[in-house]
Amino acid sequence: MFVSVQLEESIGGNESLATEVDAIVELLRGDAASLDWFMTKMVNMGWSEEARNSGELLHFFLRGAEVYAVDEDFPRLPDNFLPPPGIVSVKYTVDLANLPSLGVDEASAFITAANQRHEP
Repeated sequence: MFVSVQLEESIGGNESLATEVDAIVELLRGDAASLDWFMTKMVNMGWSEEARNSGELLHFFLRGAEVYAVDEDFPRLPDNFLPPPGIVSVKYTVDLANLPSLGVDEASAFITAANQRHEP
């Protein structure tokens, strides 16, 4: 899956990383395994509850968010792509304008299925 989130930084913004974490925790509250997986990922990325009250969190307005299935139709470099010698990094931009996005229910089902595949 690929998620595109458009944010607009603003001192008066009503969102922050803390409000987004809270919203995701609320969505996952009924699925203990998914909630544990999410919180483990957040801690691995450096999130802590101290950050919530640090005063350093940026505030923003959420302008939009879309979820896309990364399937055989999703734009990408070919699987057999090998950069020429000396090229150590490649950056490209994907045009999402004509790609169908997933609805909330489709994205949730995809995440749940993926999580179940990774359970011990």
